Amino acid sequence: MISFTPTGILGLKDLGARIEKDAKSPGFLSPRGMASPATDVSPKTPRRGTILQQNENGEPIRMFEVDDYELQFVEMMEVPESRDLFLTHLQSFSIPEVISFLKDMWKYKEKRKNIYNGTTMKIEHSTSVENLQSSFASTFSLQRKTVTELHKLAQDMIGLYIENDARLQLNISSEVSSLLLKRWGAINHIKNTVEVKQSSFAKSAKSFFNSESNESDMFSIDLDTIKLPSTTTTTMASSVGTSYTSSNNNPLTNTIVAGSLDMDTILDETVTDKMERSSSVHSMSTPNLDEDSGFFVKCLAHALPNQIQETVLKLCQLFDSVEFYVYNDLALEHFPKFKKSKEVKNFLLQKGEEFTKKISINMKLGYELDIRYKAKDFVNPLITDKDIYFTIMLCTDAYKSEWQLLGEKVIEEKYLKTSYQAYISNQKFLLGEENSNSNMKLAKIDIQLPFPVDEAYKVALDRKAKLKCDPITLGDFDTYKVDDLDVKRPLSIAFSSESYNIGKLYKTREATFVQTLVFDRKTNCYINIAKTAEFEEKKKSKDKIPVDLLYAYMFKHSGPNKCTLTYIYFGDLKLSLDTDMFFKRFIKDRAKALSKGFSKILAERTSYGNHSWNESVDDVFCLQECLEKNMKAYPQRSWFDEYNAYLERSKTMERANSKQNLNN
Repeated sequence: MISFTPTGILGLKDLGARIEKDAKSPGFLSPRGMASPATDVSPKTPRRGTILQQNENGEPIRMFEVDDYELQFVEMMEVPESRDLFLTHLQSFSIPEVISFLKDMWKYKEKRKNIYNGTTMKIEHSTSVENLQSSFASTFSLQRKTVTELHKLAQDMIGLYIENDARLQLNISSEVSSLLLKRWGAINHIKNTVEVKQSSFAKSAKSFFNSESNESDMFSIDLDTIKLPSTTTTTMASSVGTSYTSSNNNPLTNTIVAGSLDMDTILDETVTDKMERSSSVHSMSTPNLDEDSGFFVKCLAHALPNQIQETVLKLCQLFDSVEFYVYNDLALEHFPKFKKSKEVKNFLLQKGEEFTKKISINMKLGYELDIRYKAKDFVNPLITDKDIYFTIMLCTDAYKSEWQLLGEKVIEEKYLKTSYQAYISNQKFLLGEENSNSNMKLAKIDIQLPFPVDEAYKVALDRKAKLKCDPITLGDFDTYKVDDLDVKRPLSIAFSSESYNIGKLYKTREATFVQTLVFDRKTNCYINIAKTAEFEEKKKSKDKIPVDLLYAYMFKHSGPNKCTLTYIYFGDLKLSLDTDMFFKRFIKDRAKALSKGFSKILAERTSYGNHSWNESVDDVFCLQECLEKNMKAYPQRSWFDEYNAYLERSKTMERANSKQNLNN
């Protein structure tokens, strides 16, 4: 699993890896239903904990060995059914404060979904800087209601779990609780700022009018800038034509033309008028928690937009560090026994294999081969070896039976003869229960090109070539930087973006991604992998819809002046009506376009394969630079050999386990 650790989360997404050190072998979640030698070997007699699943005809189609899977803590806590089972298990350990906090924390997380994106760890676009002030100014705004409820719940949770005299005080370090209280103080500082402004205004008004009787009233005036209304007040002198006139200027600076009008009367009329036009006056001086949260939101509406966004973000992330601390404690103390218990085994048997794969790893496949993705993996700007193994796995014979052929065609033009096959797969390769990535779809296109591999891969690099061979791209290519390899980044990657036109009836899609290019010397193969991510250099456009996407171009040598191009698509185009019919048509059209496009470009640039690329490559995404850095770091490396070695190891372990089961 590829994890993203934002500030304030304290590595929650890495927790699963940390707590599984005692496992017999490292694990990574496997593709659902992956047909491979590692999964096909089964004992003739089903051992305990085995389910025989059946197809539509009632025939057994696959063995489900519960003992092959190991429960993962973080993923288990994301799924309500398995989470409830764990909470029931905790009730016997006399830790009511932990159970109560977790329940309230999930309420808190559910509430913040209206304004906060848990995947990107940012405020939702609908609650962006441009919309914040208007949202909080409206009494009926969903954002305002959500922040009010969050603030109220936060007050309750701090009083119940965090403060020194809390009734259900959590057993967390003083450092964690002190940090939370400091953040809570920073969040509520906005109220102090507004109160200071109110006090300053009241003192100015008192000085100007030279009257103490109106000071208490001034504290009740709404937070809008106070202006005297335009009026004409007739006084005792009006009988001789003298009147008082006030413009809509600030009462401290406006010009008064009057006879003997009493100043206290003017201020009283102003206060009365403001109270009639505001329904929120009373709550500004009411101390109870509900109205204090309402006062907080009203103060927030009068802050600067950036202050609003920063304060709301702090409020949404307020308890994340405490949650991590509680999770870590439970994972180390209670979870190891729970995951091996009989109740867990029976629960997984009852729920079935598909459910089990959401929250467990397949131990017999191993960490390197058991690959799945979460929504957060399409935010983290990182490409690792597992992404390359994922691409290789989809091209192996072991996965061949999982592909559904959409169409194939041979294209002959002049001296060229190419062919292509288009496939889709129902396998999801997803981990956990997240609606944000539930529409990810998988496809593969194989294209046979009569050109040497050292020339074919350049099409994926060149600006003009990409425009000609890829009809959906709009050509607004951008590359922002190229990162070198380091401890955290095993591959050199480029930070890029481009836009796509997927049809006349659809808005423009935008992909902001990281990508790299590697060369596998053993197989003479170039692999270009790109995956959507978020980074500071690129801000998403308001008029374009961002997509989640992983794609790969694999150019593999297949003979003299021949190569096979395999295009992998794994993504979600964020369609309101995401039908299988549209996706099949999309992949068929893409297969035809890429096949013709690559053939035509290579024919033009190489004189039908008789010469090398006849122009300098306009490396729009800096992939050649990535390639050179990766080749320098790994001059003899073969990812294909590594993948096959891991696969052989899992097969050996499976044979050993099968032999032991038969002996038993």
